Amino acid sequence: MVRFLLLFLLVQGVLFGVEMLQPVQTAVILPWTSVLADVSGWLMTAFDPNVATAGKVVRSTVNGFAVSIEPGCNGVEAMIVLLAAIMAFPAPFLYKLTGLLWGFIAIQGMNLLRIISLFYLGQ
Repeated sequence: MVRFLLLFLLVQGVLFGVEMLQPVQTAVILPWTSVLADVSGWLMTAFDPNVATAGKVVRSTVNGFAVSIEPGCNGVEAMIVLLAAIMAFPAPFLYKLTGLLWGFIAIQGMNLLRIISLFYLGQ
């Protein structure tokens, strides 16, 4: 149990530290956040043609209301916690990969729902 906790904290600490580095923010985090905004906008335009995206911002073309997806609200931190827990847990590697795949789908799917709901609730 202590080994699991130490490995979890080590992996999590390293990944959170790497995530904070400016080159990682520029090359990975901000582009991912823009992709998340684009996917959110694409999903919303299927039902609402008055939605536009630009970078990390999703806005209404009717009333101008906008939601900006900031680092910390893009699901990356949740994925870091999941990755650290899965890597620290004693399981076969294939199970870990499967858990990461399904965890990524679940976290990002819920995050898309959160962004869309915040956009409409804000209006």
